[in-house]
Amino acid sequence: MKLVAAFGLALLLAAGDAPAPPARDSAPAPAPAPRAIFLEALARLEALERVDRSRFLAELTTFIEERLRVESAVPAAREAIRARRMSLILGLAALFDGTEALERTPLISSSFRGVVQTEEERRRRRHLCGWIRIHGRHDAVAHVCLSAAVTALAGPYVAERAGRHKEIEDAQRDRATSDRWQGFSFVDLAYDYAGIRFACCLLGWGDPSLLDRAPPPLTAFLPRFADLALPEQIDWLTFRERYQGENLEDFRAIAAKIHRAIDDSLAQQRRR
Repeated sequence: MKLVAAFGLALLLAAGDAPAPPARDSAPAPAPAPRAIFLEALARLEALERVDRSRFLAELTTFIEERLRVESAVPAAREAIRARRMSLILGLAALFDGTEALERTPLISSSFRGVVQTEEERRRRRHLCGWIRIHGRHDAVAHVCLSAAVTALAGPYVAERAGRHKEIEDAQRDRATSDRWQGFSFVDLAYDYAGIRFACCLLGWGDPSLLDRAPPPLTAFLPRFADLALPEQIDWLTFRERYQGENLEDFRAIAAKIHRAIDDSLAQQRRR
Protein backbone atom coordinates (compact mmCIF):
# COMPACT_ATOMS: atom_id res chain seq x y z
CA MET A 1 0.00 0.00 0.00
CA LYS A 2 1.25 3.44 -0.90
CA LEU A 3 0.27 5.25 2.28
CA VAL A 4 3.13 7.72 2.57
CA ALA A 5 1.62 10.52 0.50
CA ALA A 6 -1.84 10.02 1.96
CA PHE A 7 -0.73 10.00 5.57
CA GLY A 8 1.68 12.86 5.06
CA LEU A 9 -0.90 15.02 3.29
CA ALA A 10 -3.61 14.31 5.83
CA LEU A 11 -1.30 15.06 8.75
CA LEU A 12 -0.23 18.35 7.21
CA LEU A 13 -3.78 19.38 6.27
CA ALA A 14 -5.20 18.52 9.66
CA ALA A 15 -2.39 19.83 11.82
CA GLY A 16 -4.00 23.21 12.25
CA ASP A 17 -7.63 22.29 12.82
CA ALA A 18 -7.73 18.76 14.25
CA PRO A 19 -8.89 18.30 17.82
CA ALA A 20 -5.80 17.20 19.71
CA PRO A 21 -5.65 13.90 21.59
CA PRO A 22 -5.89 14.18 25.37
CA ALA A 23 -2.80 15.89 26.75
CA ARG A 24 -0.12 13.61 28.16
CA ASP A 25 1.43 15.00 31.31
CA SER A 26 3.90 12.16 31.81
CA ALA A 27 6.73 10.82 29.69
CA PRO A 28 5.90 8.24 27.02
CA ALA A 29 7.06 4.66 27.29
CA PRO A 30 10.81 4.22 26.78
CA ALA A 31 11.93 4.18 23.16
CA PRO A 32 13.01 0.48 23.17
CA ALA A 33 9.48 -0.64 24.11
CA PRO A 34 7.98 -0.58 20.58
CA ARG A 35 11.06 -2.44 19.33
CA ALA A 36 10.57 -5.13 21.96
CA ILE A 37 6.96 -5.54 20.82
CA PHE A 38 8.08 -5.67 17.20
CA LEU A 39 10.66 -8.40 17.81
CA GLU A 40 8.44 -10.51 20.06
CA ALA A 41 5.45 -10.39 17.71
CA LEU A 42 7.61 -11.01 14.64
CA ALA A 43 9.10 -14.20 16.08
CA ARG A 44 5.74 -15.42 17.34
CA LEU A 45 3.80 -14.83 14.14
CA GLU A 46 6.56 -16.17 11.90
CA ALA A 47 6.11 -19.55 13.55
CA LEU A 48 2.54 -19.75 12.22
CA GLU A 49 3.77 -20.06 8.65
CA ARG A 50 5.03 -23.55 9.45
CA VAL A 51 1.96 -24.53 11.49
CA ASP A 52 -1.30 -22.92 10.38
CA ARG A 53 -1.46 -19.59 8.57
CA SER A 54 -5.23 -19.42 9.06
CA ARG A 55 -4.65 -18.82 12.79
CA PHE A 56 -3.01 -15.46 12.15
CA LEU A 57 -5.83 -13.20 13.41
CA ALA A 58 -6.48 -15.40 16.45
CA GLU A 59 -2.78 -15.47 17.30
CA LEU A 60 -2.41 -11.71 16.87
CA THR A 61 -5.44 -11.16 19.11
CA THR A 62 -4.00 -13.50 21.74
CA PHE A 63 -0.63 -11.75 21.60
CA ILE A 64 -2.28 -8.37 22.23
CA GLU A 65 -4.36 -9.73 25.10
CA GLU A 66 -1.34 -11.34 26.72
CA ARG A 67 0.66 -8.12 26.52
CA LEU A 68 -2.21 -6.17 28.06
CA ARG A 69 -2.52 -8.71 30.90
CA VAL A 70 1.17 -8.45 31.67
CA GLU A 71 0.91 -4.68 31.82
CA SER A 72 -2.26 -4.68 33.93
CA ALA A 73 -0.46 -6.75 36.57
CA VAL A 74 1.69 -3.72 37.33
CA PRO A 75 -0.28 -0.96 39.12
CA ALA A 76 0.13 2.33 37.28
CA ALA A 77 -1.49 5.71 36.72
CA ARG A 78 -3.62 6.18 33.66
CA GLU A 79 -0.94 8.06 31.74
CA ALA A 80 1.58 5.27 32.35
CA ILE A 81 -0.99 2.74 31.11
CA ARG A 82 -1.61 4.85 28.04
CA ALA A 83 2.14 5.09 27.36
CA ARG A 84 2.54 1.30 27.53
CA ARG A 85 -0.45 0.74 25.25
CA MET A 86 0.93 3.34 22.88
CA SER A 87 4.13 1.30 22.65
CA LEU A 88 2.11 -1.82 21.85
CA ILE A 89 0.28 -0.02 19.03
CA LEU A 90 3.49 1.43 17.59
CA GLY A 91 5.36 -1.87 17.77
CA LEU A 92 2.61 -3.70 15.89
CA ALA A 93 2.33 -0.92 13.32
CA ALA A 94 6.06 -1.18 12.66
CA LEU A 95 5.67 -4.93 12.20
CA PHE A 96 2.95 -4.63 9.56
CA ASP A 97 4.39 -1.57 7.82
CA GLY A 98 5.83 -3.66 5.01
CA THR A 99 6.19 -0.67 2.68
CA GLU A 100 7.86 1.47 5.39
CA ALA A 101 5.14 4.08 4.99
CA LEU A 102 5.14 5.16 8.63
CA GLU A 103 8.91 5.51 8.75
CA ARG A 104 8.72 8.03 5.88
CA THR A 105 5.55 9.90 6.85
CA PRO A 106 6.03 13.53 7.92
CA LEU A 107 5.38 14.42 11.56
CA ILE A 108 5.28 10.84 12.86
CA SER A 109 8.36 9.15 11.39
CA SER A 110 10.47 9.88 14.48
CA SER A 111 8.21 7.60 16.54
CA PHE A 112 9.37 4.64 14.41
CA ARG A 113 13.05 5.46 14.23
CA GLY A 114 15.09 2.56 15.56
CA VAL A 115 12.20 0.11 15.88
CA VAL A 116 13.41 -1.92 12.89
CA GLN A 117 17.19 -1.82 12.87
CA THR A 118 18.62 -4.30 10.39
CA GLU A 119 18.05 -5.29 6.80
CA GLU A 120 17.44 -8.85 7.98
CA GLU A 121 14.59 -7.64 10.17
CA ARG A 122 13.15 -5.75 7.21
CA ARG A 123 13.42 -8.84 5.05
CA ARG A 124 11.60 -10.93 7.69
CA ARG A 125 8.91 -8.27 7.98
CA ARG A 126 8.36 -8.16 4.21
CA HIS A 127 8.05 -11.93 4.13
CA LEU A 128 5.54 -11.93 6.98
CA CYS A 129 3.48 -9.19 5.34
CA GLY A 130 3.44 -11.25 2.17
CA TRP A 131 1.34 -14.08 3.57
CA ILE A 132 -0.70 -12.72 6.48
CA ARG A 133 -4.44 -12.31 5.94
CA ILE A 134 -7.50 -10.99 7.78
CA HIS A 135 -10.74 -12.34 6.29
CA GLY A 136 -8.75 -13.34 3.24
CA ARG A 137 -7.44 -9.81 2.58
CA HIS A 138 -3.67 -9.39 2.57
CA ASP A 139 -3.62 -5.66 3.34
CA ALA A 140 -6.35 -5.57 6.00
CA VAL A 141 -3.94 -5.91 8.93
CA ALA A 142 -1.88 -2.98 7.63
CA HIS A 143 -5.00 -0.83 7.35
CA VAL A 144 -5.95 -1.72 10.94
CA CYS A 145 -2.55 -1.32 12.58
CA LEU A 146 -1.26 1.66 10.63
CA SER A 147 -4.51 3.56 11.22
CA ALA A 148 -4.28 2.67 14.90
CA ALA A 149 -0.76 4.13 14.99
CA VAL A 150 -1.80 7.37 13.30
CA THR A 151 -4.67 7.60 15.78
CA ALA A 152 -2.27 7.11 18.68
CA LEU A 153 0.13 9.77 17.43
CA ALA A 154 -2.18 12.35 15.85
CA GLY A 155 -5.75 11.55 16.91
CA PRO A 156 -8.74 9.88 15.22
CA TYR A 157 -9.67 12.89 13.09
CA VAL A 158 -6.30 12.88 11.33
CA ALA A 159 -6.35 9.08 10.99
CA GLU A 160 -9.76 9.17 9.29
CA ARG A 161 -8.56 11.82 6.84
CA ALA A 162 -5.39 9.86 6.13
CA GLY A 163 -7.36 6.72 5.32
CA ARG A 164 -9.74 8.62 3.06
CA HIS A 165 -6.89 10.38 1.24
CA LYS A 166 -5.15 7.06 0.66
CA GLU A 167 -8.27 5.62 -0.98
CA ILE A 168 -8.76 8.74 -3.09
CA GLU A 169 -5.15 8.42 -4.21
CA ASP A 170 -5.88 4.84 -5.26
CA ALA A 171 -8.92 5.99 -7.23
CA GLN A 172 -6.96 8.72 -9.02
CA ARG A 173 -4.35 6.36 -10.44
CA ASP A 174 -4.59 5.54 -14.12
CA ARG A 175 -6.20 2.13 -14.40
CA ALA A 176 -4.64 1.58 -17.83
CA THR A 177 -1.05 2.14 -16.72
CA SER A 178 -1.11 0.89 -13.11
CA ASP A 179 -0.38 -2.81 -12.79
CA ARG A 180 -1.94 -2.89 -9.31
CA TRP A 181 -4.89 -0.54 -9.73
CA GLN A 182 -7.29 -0.86 -6.80
CA GLY A 183 -9.53 2.17 -6.90
CA PHE A 184 -11.37 3.53 -3.87
CA SER A 185 -12.38 0.73 -1.51
CA PHE A 186 -14.90 1.20 1.28
CA VAL A 187 -13.80 -2.21 2.61
CA ASP A 188 -10.25 -0.90 3.07
CA LEU A 189 -11.73 2.19 4.70
CA ALA A 190 -13.70 -0.08 7.05
CA TYR A 191 -10.48 -1.68 8.27
CA ASP A 192 -9.06 1.82 8.77
CA TYR A 193 -12.08 2.68 10.91
CA ALA A 194 -11.64 -0.55 12.88
CA GLY A 195 -8.04 0.38 13.66
CA ILE A 196 -9.07 3.87 14.72
CA ARG A 197 -11.78 2.53 17.01
CA PHE A 198 -9.40 -0.05 18.48
CA ALA A 199 -6.74 2.57 19.25
CA CYS A 200 -9.28 4.99 20.75
CA CYS A 201 -10.49 2.22 23.04
CA LEU A 202 -7.00 1.15 24.10
CA LEU A 203 -5.84 4.71 24.74
CA GLY A 204 -8.99 6.10 26.29
CA TRP A 205 -9.34 8.88 23.73
CA GLY A 206 -12.61 10.58 24.66
CA ASP A 207 -13.16 8.35 27.70
CA PRO A 208 -10.15 7.99 30.04
CA SER A 209 -12.05 5.43 32.14
CA LEU A 210 -11.37 2.91 29.35
CA LEU A 211 -7.80 2.80 30.66
CA ASP A 212 -9.07 1.27 33.90
CA ARG A 213 -10.26 -1.99 32.35
CA ALA A 214 -9.30 -4.53 29.76
CA PRO A 215 -10.42 -3.56 26.26
CA PRO A 216 -12.43 -5.86 23.99
CA PRO A 217 -10.32 -8.22 21.87
CA LEU A 218 -9.12 -7.04 18.50
CA THR A 219 -11.50 -9.44 16.74
CA ALA A 220 -14.47 -7.62 18.27
CA PHE A 221 -13.59 -4.59 16.15
CA LEU A 222 -13.40 -6.69 12.98
CA PRO A 223 -16.75 -7.93 11.69
CA ARG A 224 -16.59 -9.38 8.19
CA PHE A 225 -16.86 -6.10 6.35
CA ALA A 226 -17.11 -7.86 2.99
CA ASP A 227 -20.53 -9.14 4.10
CA LEU A 228 -21.78 -5.54 4.11
CA ALA A 229 -21.53 -5.36 0.30
CA LEU A 230 -19.44 -2.21 0.50
CA PRO A 231 -18.46 -0.64 -2.84
CA GLU A 232 -14.91 -1.27 -4.07
CA GLN A 233 -12.73 -0.58 -7.12
CA ILE A 234 -14.28 2.85 -7.63
CA ASP A 235 -12.48 5.07 -10.14
CA TRP A 236 -11.98 8.77 -9.49
CA LEU A 237 -14.71 10.03 -11.83
CA THR A 238 -17.27 7.64 -10.33
CA PHE A 239 -16.24 8.53 -6.80
CA ARG A 240 -16.69 12.25 -7.46
CA GLU A 241 -20.10 11.70 -9.01
CA ARG A 242 -21.46 9.36 -6.34
CA TYR A 243 -19.80 10.32 -3.07
CA GLN A 244 -18.74 13.97 -3.16
CA GLY A 245 -20.48 17.31 -3.40
CA GLU A 246 -24.25 16.98 -3.23
CA ASN A 247 -23.84 13.21 -2.82
CA LEU A 248 -21.58 13.48 0.22
CA GLU A 249 -24.42 12.11 2.33
CA ASP A 250 -24.07 8.81 0.45
CA PHE A 251 -20.45 8.60 1.65
CA ARG A 252 -21.53 9.40 5.19
CA ALA A 253 -24.27 6.77 5.04
CA ILE A 254 -21.74 4.08 4.11
CA ALA A 255 -19.38 5.25 6.86
CA ALA A 256 -22.26 5.06 9.35
CA LYS A 257 -23.05 1.54 8.13
CA ILE A 258 -19.45 0.51 8.84
CA HIS A 259 -19.52 2.00 12.32
CA ARG A 260 -22.83 0.27 13.09
CA ALA A 261 -21.28 -3.05 12.10
CA ILE A 262 -18.39 -2.42 14.51
CA ASP A 263 -20.86 -1.35 17.23
CA ASP A 264 -22.89 -4.53 16.72
CA SER A 265 -19.78 -6.67 16.89
CA LEU A 266 -18.67 -4.99 20.12
CA ALA A 267 -22.16 -5.42 21.59
CA GLN A 268 -22.07 -9.14 20.78
CA GLN A 269 -18.70 -9.38 22.51
CA ARG A 270 -20.09 -7.73 25.66
CA ARG A 271 -22.97 -10.23 25.77
CA ARG A 272 -20.62 -13.22 25.80
